[in-house]
Amino acid sequence: MNKNSGCSGLTSVTIPNSVTSIGQRVFENCSGLTSVTIGNSVTSIGYYAFSGCYGLTSVTIPNSVTSIRERAFSGCSGLTSVTIPNSVTSIGERAFSGCSGLTSVTIGNSVTSIGYYAFDGCYGLTSVTIPNSVTTIVQSAFSNCRGLTSVTIGNSVTSIGKYAFSGCSKLTSIYCQGTKPPRENPRESIVFSEAILKECTLYVPIGCQAAYEAVDPWRNFWNIEEMDFSGIDDIISDNIGISVINRAIHIDNADGNMLVEVFNLSGKSVYRGHGNIVDGLSTGIYIIKIADKSMKIKI
Repeated sequence: MNKNSGCSGLTSVTIPNSVTSIGQRVFENCSGLTSVTIGNSVTSIGYYAFSGCYGLTSVTIPNSVTSIRERAFSGCSGLTSVTIPNSVTSIGERAFSGCSGLTSVTIGNSVTSIGYYAFDGCYGLTSVTIPNSVTTIVQSAFSNCRGLTSVTIGNSVTSIGKYAFSGCSKLTSIYCQGTKPPRENPRESIVFSEAILKECTLYVPIGCQAAYEAVDPWRNFWNIEEMDFSGIDDIISDNIGISVINRAIHIDNADGNMLVEVFNLSGKSVYRGHGNIVDGLSTGIYIIKIADKSMKIKI
């Protein structure tokens, strides 16, 4: 695409299906840009493509995109929600760094690589799920996400880099789903701050606590608990169905008079009512109880 960087009067962009790639710095510092629709033939979003577009509040990344390059959306402080589709395999260095307004990010399950400082300074994020496709969490990937309270680490992650979660002072729950503990990079250290090691609870698969207690950085956690990740499913009984759609819990075939309760893993009630849709919950694992039946569910 032709370069339109610095066009402060530009408010919206629709990129047609005929475009296959968005080049570097094309819309950099277009501060008035509020929405972007990307055509479904685009495969790559280039370096700094939308960097500094702090007015941008909405962007749709189509399933055709396979890579989001370095600093593609860095400094887009107005961006509140991003869904990275399953077609994307790599998220570049600092791709979303400084997106301080970002409160929700969904990482597709084909992503294998998350770059250095990819989400650094995303203050608004409260939870993040790293899918099973990711094998390495690199240096400072989620550093300074000071609103982050919950992290779920997929079962294929084998190593974690220096300062990956530094500055995440509110982190209270980490769900590590791998039966083999991810290891620190041998040349790096200080993945978690001392405060996190003391205050955060690390949840690991049943039978794996000893393995986590034997290696860094996990051996330094004060609170480690085992849990059954295999119990997360989408059926609560023969008649009542539970599903998660766009981060909301949907309850099917339940009597409208049935009491629905949702608890976090600390036992705190986060919802109590008779509705068939429960939304507004952070990403994580919850216990949902309907009448006399209960189950674990992951959002």
